[in-house]
Amino acid sequence: FVLRESVFGQMMTSIVTCPVCGDELEFDFASSDICMRNEEHCQEMQHISDSDYEVQFRLPNSLDLAAIDGLKDLAIAEKLLLSYCVLSSKKDGDEIEVDQLPEEIVDAIAEKMAQADPRGDIQLAIVCSSCGHKWMLIFDIVSFFRREIDSWARRILLEVHLLASAYGWSEADILAMSPNRRQIYLEMSCG
Repeated sequence: FVLRESVFGQMMTSIVTCPVCGDELEFDFASSDICMRNEEHCQEMQHISDSDYEVQFRLPNSLDLAAIDGLKDLAIAEKLLLSYCVLSSKKDGDEIEVDQLPEEIVDAIAEKMAQADPRGDIQLAIVCSSCGHKWMLIFDIVSFFRREIDSWARRILLEVHLLASAYGWSEADILAMSPNRRQIYLEMSCG
């Protein structure tokens, strides 16, 4: 979120398709509208222990999420993410593999992760203005930011193409211009 804000600012615009009527909905929101990380609980290392198990783990990062991006099987994605984040797992003092952790310990890890980083599971309440359908939309800042960067890069390439075609300038010269100046030349060349 911090990186995204430093590049594009706090306001975000998203377009979603209503699953009922198929209409496209555009909505804006600010990153400040989404709750902040609970710094009190957010530490580099997290810990879960009960009478038999002791587990040390960290919160998922963007590299972890990128590694599971696109996996269709949610169970496999969850197991893989858990294997990235668990740093140490012991039963009765002996090291065990992550896949040997019982479901209640895995659930406790997920709960502690959610408490430590509320931004890790962001769901937006959406209401279709056409049909009134309401649903919760999972918001993934990493994918959102990646799409924004891709869109921005394509727009810049198009601007370079148009200005190079219109004026014969080099890519380096065009990119050295401020965005405002580039926009003025684009308006003059197209209008």
